[in-house]
Amino acid sequence: APNELRIAVVEDGELAELDVEAAEKSTLKGNIYKGVIHNVEGSLEAAFVDIGSHKQGFLPFSEVSEEAFDRPAKSKNPKITDVLKRGQEIVVQVAKDAVGEKGATLTTYLSIPGRYTVLLPGSDSGGISRKIDDEKTRKRIKSMASKLKKPEDCGFIVRTAGLNQTRVAIQRDLDKVVSQWNKLEKAAKIARAPSILHADPDLVARTLRDFFTEDID
Repeated sequence: APNELRIAVVEDGELAELDVEAAEKSTLKGNIYKGVIHNVEGSLEAAFVDIGSHKQGFLPFSEVSEEAFDRPAKSKNPKITDVLKRGQEIVVQVAKDAVGEKGATLTTYLSIPGRYTVLLPGSDSGGISRKIDDEKTRKRIKSMASKLKKPEDCGFIVRTAGLNQTRVAIQRDLDKVVSQWNKLEKAAKIARAPSILHADPDLVARTLRDFFTEDID
């Protein structure tokens, strides 16, 4: 189709990956916003958040970390109406694009992808991509991951693209993503809400980031 962008990844003559993106469709997935809570719906256990797009985003309570609470929870199982309030500013990431009348689905559990790693602010994960299923490889990467330096309040995942990389290369990538996160945190403090703090690159840039390595000729 003329309004479509297609990217194929071919390995040894076989199709390994195919991505299709409509040229005129702007995807918000992966974008990070400083939003404003428009409404907290106890019956839906969710909040509606203004992120500056024409439809409000939908934030399920299961996707709200304690750090994002407006006030501390008084019980172990608080209701959404106890800890979030209308007019509250909140940093969210788009987990799913809007479909039909439904706005984008949001999360406060952020993930910032680099080439070989994904940074998970607020998490204590030091893991590896679920796509890596070979046990021997998992052990090797896990042992390497345990030696990587990262901020105490962030977790990370080593991506499949980092499989054959050295610890130095993976550390360099992680450092780059951490500095991106530091800038984003500073921007979040001073930005007016609603506003965008981070936009995921387009399909071409994402593909180059995720697949292009020195051994491609």
